[in-house]
Amino acid sequence: ANVLKQALNTILNSNKDLPLSFLQNVYTNIQNFNTSLDNDEYLNDEVLRGMFVNRGYLISNIIKELIQDEKMYLLKYINAYNEFLDILLEKLNEKLNCLNII
Repeated sequence: ANVLKQALNTILNSNKDLPLSFLQNVYTNIQNFNTSLDNDEYLNDEVLRGMFVNRGYLISNIIKELIQDEKMYLLKYINAYNEFLDILLEKLNEKLNCLNII
């Protein structure tokens, strides 16, 4: 998650006009990461399940915009996913801290 977060930050902070094919590749990597998250037993417990609802909320807001330009859609999607990763990493740190206390 940290590596993906750093990569997305680099992309979003870049002032370059990124090619559509590059953004499509980033989107594919996010989808692969999502599949890993959805299949991870450690993350699918009652404590962390709420963050997946938040992921859906952030992504659905982008979909509701009905953006016609694929490049713009992908950039907004990447930004929304980056916000989700902030939540994910925070919740993972909280869970790890609780486990360390026990």
